[in-house]
Amino acid sequence: MVTMAGSRNPHAGLSDRATKSGIIQRTTVIDTDTTMTTRRLDITGPVSPYCILAVQKKAKALLPSDELIITCTSTPAATTYIPRIAQEHSLAIRSRKPAKGLWEITLTRAGTKNPAGPDP
Repeated sequence: MVTMAGSRNPHAGLSDRATKSGIIQRTTVIDTDTTMTTRRLDITGPVSPYCILAVQKKAKALLPSDELIITCTSTPAATTYIPRIAQEHSLAIRSRKPAKGLWEITLTRAGTKNPAGPDP
């Protein structure tokens, strides 16, 4: 196991890569006050119940200092299923469309500060 000096997170500095239905990247940002882990989940393409269950599992596991960024192309997932999951788990949700038919949805624990600032 690799750890970064002074880090409280034993996984700091590590990254995960997997298929489209799993985590494609994990990035850890360390400053003097907090350790924030950003997880990315790519569910582009036809969304099956397994994709929604993966979102639900990752959302439930979020710590107060973590965020989950979900990339999807499904309108029902972006506008109904993921917002419902966020509400069930008391998560803050931000949504943006970087391209036509593509959503990028960020979930964070409600009440945690956003190091990137508010969405424009």
